[in-house]
Amino acid sequence: MKKLFSLTFAHFTVDLACFTALFGALSPAVTDKTALSALFLTYNLIAFGLQCPLGALLDAKRLPRVGFAALGAGVTALGLAVAYLGRAVSAGALLPLLGMIVAALGNAAFHVGGGSFVLTVCRGKMAPSGVFNSAGALGVGLGTLLGTSRPALAFPLSLAAVLLALAALLLLRRGDGTDKPHCRELSGLVRPLPVERAAALLGLSVAFHAFAAAVSPEAPGLTGALVLAGPVMIFLGKLSGGALADKLGARTALLLSLPLSAALFALCGVCPALALPAVLLMNISVPVVQCVLAGALPEFPGFAFGTSKLALVTGTAFAYFVPVSTAARPCFTAALTALSLLAAAAVNAKHTNLQKEEPNHGQHTSP
Repeated sequence: MKKLFSLTFAHFTVDLACFTALFGALSPAVTDKTALSALFLTYNLIAFGLQCPLGALLDAKRLPRVGFAALGAGVTALGLAVAYLGRAVSAGALLPLLGMIVAALGNAAFHVGGGSFVLTVCRGKMAPSGVFNSAGALGVGLGTLLGTSRPALAFPLSLAAVLLALAALLLLRRGDGTDKPHCRELSGLVRPLPVERAAALLGLSVAFHAFAAAVSPEAPGLTGALVLAGPVMIFLGKLSGGALADKLGARTALLLSLPLSAALFALCGVCPALALPAVLLMNISVPVVQCVLAGALPEFPGFAFGTSKLALVTGTAFAYFVPVSTAARPCFTAALTALSLLAAAAVNAKHTNLQKEEPNHGQHTSP
């Protein structure tokens, strides 16, 4: 449990540091909006696209997952410092850009190390994944807000937070489950089916979700601290998603949340404020689909976690190249959310607790 909470706090601080670097150092140094948009896409491609090969490396070499997450947190702190050094010496965009790249590399290493560790010790439950995944939204939101409005304050706060998280991970890095290559209970999250089909369908579900999130309508009138309302909805959705799936089953959780989310998005043209509950409901699916994907690949939790992130960045990238008008966003987002549901439901997921059925898999340490 200590490791789960330490990794969750570290997830918050790593995303806080990355978005502080992006909005507090890189954005002021790059005045061209088109170039800045391309750099943000580059950050996403590095931070999320690299998680798949890094996850495969963790699985193949049995590398310590908590130690790898700690390494990622340290690299992220270094990237933040380099980015702000460029801001301090007014050296143009070179150092902020370098800092962004370093922070993105650290982000990738931390996420795949911490996320796959949680999957290996989950005891067949989805709630731990929901807890871990939820914290990043708050870090992204706060880093964006502070980096934009209070960049000088954002730097020491973000650096201190991520270094504190790094210290906690280093203290807890022993016995991080490297002797257990996978969590066998994860295989109870899906019914037997071809792995290729499961991975493709779940990857499509994540990609549709990411595209929808990137073009979703925003609730109006959110200024100042109220801009955190969206990240808070994402946080609550992911946090509750895993627990809801444990209680009702993965398939039921998706069937309850995503159709209602799609309906609320479709109504945003009439009542834009409905975007907030729609976002909450949409994000219930995140830990659920991630765990089901890991269930399809129980021997490769790092690769499974990284694959979900690769699908995420693929869906997000579409938003950079497929223009969607403001008027069309409610219905377009609703349609993408429905497609995300259809892809996930096609896997025919069923959450069971194999620990009760097969007690001889060995002991798994709680995170």
